[in-house]
Amino acid sequence: MRNGRARLSLALPLHQEQLRSVKSRELDRLFESYAVAAMKIEDLRKDPAREAFIPWYESLCLDIASASC
Repeated sequence: MRNGRARLSLALPLHQEQLRSVKSRELDRLFESYAVAAMKIEDLRKDPAREAFIPWYESLCLDIASASC
């Protein structure tokens, strides 16, 4: 969850303070989901045969980011 909160804070610099201060189970799950998707993108970039999946995970990250604002 911390990883996701930190990653999302970097992706949304204008909302860093809000993301750091808010406490909610729903947002904790959102942060965790963001971290999983972001780490999956990193893994996919290491394997050229699986790069086709990257846009889907990037879209997921964008959707999560927009939902958290």
